[in-house]
Amino acid sequence: MGAFSLIINQFQWISSFAAVVARIGTLIESMDKAEREGLCTIEVKEDTSFVRYEKVTLPSTNNAHILVENLNLEIPKGLRLLITGPDAMANSALFRFTAGVVDVGVGCLHRPPLKEIMFLPERPYLPHATLRELLL
Repeated sequence: MGAFSLIINQFQWISSFAAVVARIGTLIESMDKAEREGLCTIEVKEDTSFVRYEKVTLPSTNNAHILVENLNLEIPKGLRLLITGPDAMANSALFRFTAGVVDVGVGCLHRPPLKEIMFLPERPYLPHATLRELLL
């Protein structure tokens, strides 16, 4: 009776633990699948004089299709550049790849260390407040 009541008393904790274990299992399976498909061969080299993409191929988040394929581009230091295109997912994939947020893809990226790069949003975001409240 005491052993059975332990399961009943700890049921919420046990079910939460099972959900976490299931999510971790799914993550590990996805990582293994990406490695088997050859989509995890990203090489990042730190260089402060430019940003260069060499033969970069980036898949969609679910690996359904390729967003960026065989990109070769060099951006010298100090050049301001706006990258646009018809596919917003490709733009954000390239942004996340450059920022080091995702590590699924193929190719080589030369960029300065992340502490020396500033990423700005397309549109500035300010919460609804007075200028005084924002500055404080």
